[in-house]
Amino acid sequence: MTERKNLGLLGKDIQRSNSPALFARFFQEAGLKDLSYDLFDLSGPELIPDLLAEEDLLGFNVTSPYKKEIIQHIDSLSEEAALTGAVNTVVWNDNIWIGHNTDVIGVRATLDKLDLKPDYPAIIMGNGGASKAVQYVLKERGFEYRVFSRISRDGSFRYYQLTKDMVRESQLIVNTTLLGKPPHEDKMPAIPYLVLTEQHVLFDLNYIPSVSAFMRMADKYGARSINGDLMLESQARASWEIWKEALSMEIPGKS
Repeated sequence: MTERKNLGLLGKDIQRSNSPALFARFFQEAGLKDLSYDLFDLSGPELIPDLLAEEDLLGFNVTSPYKKEIIQHIDSLSEEAALTGAVNTVVWNDNIWIGHNTDVIGVRATLDKLDLKPDYPAIIMGNGGASKAVQYVLKERGFEYRVFSRISRDGSFRYYQLTKDMVRESQLIVNTTLLGKPPHEDKMPAIPYLVLTEQHVLFDLNYIPSVSAFMRMADKYGARSINGDLMLESQARASWEIWKEALSMEIPGKS
């Protein structure tokens, strides 16, 4: 078994992440007491090489804003990481750093729960690393979708070219942005919520707070909503399976 035992989460402003508690539960379920899961809260991507140089680091999850940035610093990508162009799980295996995308598993689990048919085009707010996983799974399941990127002017966020008719014609609207997540709890994507109906489903990938401003707008207009809890749990368990496989192997130390 490898002597590398440290795991964690790479991101920025991640002090309120639920991941450490989640992985503490996984470690307990597996009867493993000598693993750690830490927060690698880096102020900028220039610090990533120092993290990768740590000889006791087995792997880590990746969250905003480094899911695409991390790719240039690692050695190899899984098929899904390569196809999405985003990485949320990294593992030290066979003397190289390998990037995976288990976010797609979390998106699949959430869509399974929602039980939606690809009869209507979906709308995706944001085009970052998490959005890439949503796009991948929607395409996989035959959904048409439109992606809208955020533009900020004087602190006011708008999604240009998103019309009322587009919302009327959609069913699933996904928020992959950080709007609604601390410290932006009072913010939400600026879309025409007043045309929402009971046919609509709003999926917020954020899970803190458990009911976001985005989700409250769904409730106001009779639409369904779901947060990122199931996605978090599902992608984390998939990451844990990747790391457990690495733990069972004899991996020589970095030369």
